[in-house]
Amino acid sequence: MDGYFNDDKKEIAFNLAAPKFAKAKNDTTLSLSLKNKVDEYVEYAKRVGKTNQKLTNCVLIGCPQRLVVPFVSSIAEELNVQSRFVSAALIEKEGDLAALLTYINEGDIVIFSDIQLINQKLLDILIQAVSDYSIDIITGKGQMAASYHLPLPSFTCFFLINSKQDLPDELEEECFYEIDFNAYKPDTRRSIIIDILQQSGLTAEENVLNALCKDEVSNNVLKSRVIRLRNRALSKGVKVIDYELLYEKSCDIPQLNEVDIMDGRDFEIFTGNLLRSNGFININVTPSSGDFGADVIAEKDDVRYAIQCKRYDSSVGVSAVQEVIASKSLHDCHVACVLTNNYFTPAAEELARKNLVILWDRNKLKYFIDKANM
Repeated sequence: MDGYFNDDKKEIAFNLAAPKFAKAKNDTTLSLSLKNKVDEYVEYAKRVGKTNQKLTNCVLIGCPQRLVVPFVSSIAEELNVQSRFVSAALIEKEGDLAALLTYINEGDIVIFSDIQLINQKLLDILIQAVSDYSIDIITGKGQMAASYHLPLPSFTCFFLINSKQDLPDELEEECFYEIDFNAYKPDTRRSIIIDILQQSGLTAEENVLNALCKDEVSNNVLKSRVIRLRNRALSKGVKVIDYELLYEKSCDIPQLNEVDIMDGRDFEIFTGNLLRSNGFININVTPSSGDFGADVIAEKDDVRYAIQCKRYDSSVGVSAVQEVIASKSLHDCHVACVLTNNYFTPAAEELARKNLVILWDRNKLKYFIDKANM
């Protein structure tokens, strides 16, 4: 297996790298938002380690090499499993990939780099391995050919890529967590802000740019916020945006049409901020993986809420209600609630009624937004 897995000496060095994770993560070149995202995944791994669940596959986009090994090693340490680094560029034959996959143990973590260089035949085998934990291989030729179905232990993949285009669509479907180091780079976010403002002949003070760059939302939501800020400045005849304008309450709460273009995680963060503006306290937006059915925990008038957030393009069904019912006791809450930018199916409404689950639909969401903007 030389050339695919680290040898014993390298494996020892790999595992000893875990204590270096905190130092690498605290590098000043990493934004606060990105550090929070990394911390979020580590906390998720800790919970997985306590429940014997499988760690979800993860995509690391543009992750600095100095951070990859200590980051994944710290995750493996939490789960008490091995972590291994594999360059897909070095895998040339089906037998090589089969040997690699059958060598891993239950729960191990495999980091694949250069995945865009793997050929289609090998990619098909890897996709089957990741999705079904098994592979089908053929040995020999002609009349001597034989087909084998090999079960594999469940394992977790980290795909290390430079951009989203490097990951094949079939593998992307098997990954439920993503950390985009490129998206959170301050220089990238600064360019987005400046470009939007310059289109209308506006500029912003340096402290405003710094504050926006540190915002914990995705680039799409950042764009929406800057557009709202730009429109506010134009309506007031302001050419240079200052801190006061940035934090005007009505400028900071997205409207429904902006909520509709958010992704799921953005909607959860938005919900936390929205509830805070509506008098809720002790807001906790849970990690995007392993939240056990509650995306936001909040309190108001001594009542503790477990809230499932659904940013949907269609009506929300019974599964959301079922998830939040289970989460209420897990998070020691008094009330279970589902919030959506849409509406609920009759079946979801019936299940919620029988289980005393509160449903906040699009009308209630608009009420919260309007109240926050008053």
